[in-house]
Amino acid sequence: FRVSETAASRHWGMMGFDTLNRAIEGQLVTARQRDEGNDYVVEVKFNPQDTVRYWINQQTFLIDKISTRYNSQVLIEEQRSDYRRADCMMLPFHIVTRLQGQRFADLSIESYDLKSRVPEATFTITVGR
Repeated sequence: FRVSETAASRHWGMMGFDTLNRAIEGQLVTARQRDEGNDYVVEVKFNPQDTVRYWINQQTFLIDKISTRYNSQVLIEEQRSDYRRADCMMLPFHIVTRLQGQRFADLSIESYDLKSRVPEATFTITVGR
């Protein structure tokens, strides 16, 4: 099946920390999967079609991998590594993203700017009539 930009954007949005917070608060259904290697695997269900799986390192509790699924088929997969402290958080400095199994991006991050304010308008979408 082909991936539309809308579906990909929606699934990238599902991979955020808000998903984990909502799952912890019981707002989303979670299902523990079989552990893989050194990772706990947890699936979060948005609805019967859309799910997100997290591979959480058993020693560090940092996220090693995330995948989104639509109708049980992997849509987006991210592998996160090279975690380093940025201010008070541990963040990945290497992220490999695959879209339907094909390498889409391989990011090596030099630094995070966690203190600059970004104007809200930067993320506002206006629709013309």
